[in-house]
Amino acid sequence: MKSESLIPDKDLEDKCKHLERLVEHHTAELTASSEKLQKEIVRRKKAEAALREGEEKYRQLFDQASVLYPYAKALYMSGYTRDVIAHRGVIDAGVNFIQKPFSVKLLATRVREVLDQT
Repeated sequence: MKSESLIPDKDLEDKCKHLERLVEHHTAELTASSEKLQKEIVRRKKAEAALREGEEKYRQLFDQASVLYPYAKALYMSGYTRDVIAHRGVIDAGVNFIQKPFSVKLLATRVREVLDQT
């Protein structure tokens, strides 16, 4: 006995081709998104390395200047939190720090606090 299909063979073929095209399309979209994400990760890692280098250079500059001017004071500022900077080893505990963004009033207050330290 021959079994009958509810869907004609031609319709089934068309549906299969349609599904294959959808899978190909979505695979291409996912591949493109993955490539964009990978490029963004590389870009961010490069930016973070550049920031770290800049922060380390300023710290070295202050360390060298403090030999000539032992009473010099510094107020480190960054868009990163103190914890993030400390974790990267750029800033030590007890170092004067202000996180961006900040108001003019807060900056003036922090500068006064640093200058008043003995």
